[in-house]
Amino acid sequence: MQNFWVVIQAVLPIFLVIATGGLLQSKGWISQDLERGIFRLVLNVLMPCFILDSILGNETLRNPENIITAPLIGVFLCALAALLGLLFAPFFGLRERSSKRSFAFAVSIMNFGYIAVPLAQSIFGKETLGMLFVFNLGIEISLWTLGAILLSRQTLLHSLKQINFSAIAAIILGVTLNFANAQEWIPLFVLKTVHYLGTPANPLAILLIGATFAASLHSFSFREGWQTMGAGIFLRNLLLPFTLLLVARFAPISEDLRRVLILQSAMPAALYPIVLIKHYHGDSVTALRVAVASTLFGLLTIPLILKFGMSWVFG
Repeated sequence: MQNFWVVIQAVLPIFLVIATGGLLQSKGWISQDLERGIFRLVLNVLMPCFILDSILGNETLRNPENIITAPLIGVFLCALAALLGLLFAPFFGLRERSSKRSFAFAVSIMNFGYIAVPLAQSIFGKETLGMLFVFNLGIEISLWTLGAILLSRQTLLHSLKQINFSAIAAIILGVTLNFANAQEWIPLFVLKTVHYLGTPANPLAILLIGATFAASLHSFSFREGWQTMGAGIFLRNLLLPFTLLLVARFAPISEDLRRVLILQSAMPAALYPIVLIKHYHGDSVTALRVAVASTLFGLLTIPLILKFGMSWVFG
């Protein structure tokens, strides 16, 4: 991390794969049916195997304090981001209830998976990657609870019933097996099978991000919504990163969790909130503007925040 070029080399391939996914979608090589099929495959099979492969044998995740602290910090940071989104939205012209709440939800959830995971893997290694998955449990909980609280007219219980538990189950199973030193007694062929199935999870997931962007851009115009895009960049790429870095530097947490917070501080807005906002009949165009603007601006800010965060937090 001392060499800024190391960060650039870790970030650029991810955005190039995203661009490849967009190109494939624009050429019609990734149809909607294929996209849905790949998404289900990644979500229910490949990513759970990747999570298990990353957690088993992870010494950091044998500390009960890390298991409890990481998700709680994730929930707290998402709730704080949503509150800041509600407070700042009117200053950027978002005064209508639906637009204001959709904006707050869009900025509250950072891209905690498909960009963060490969960066954690390439920059920090297995220990931090395993911690990231446990931290993401808090983000996953926030994704559904905040969506229900901010957007839904239905009960919170109804929203929680819609959670896909594949990743959550993989995290819980992985942590449990890790405490039991399962990598020492599970047959090697089983561990290798899990490893092989988990290996393609990130490349396919990143391709899907590009395809999703390309498919969404027909309802997006750079000539409109500049205030909303500016608000998304201000909060998700500037103000909230500083907030996460403050926690990373001063909170009494482990070194690997500090690295996770530095990584998450650099992340743009996630894409999945757009799907939930559509489901709840919110202002999905506002959410799309936030995601597109913060992700494109992230080309500049991700390496800068990562470099600054590592230097400032660890001195």
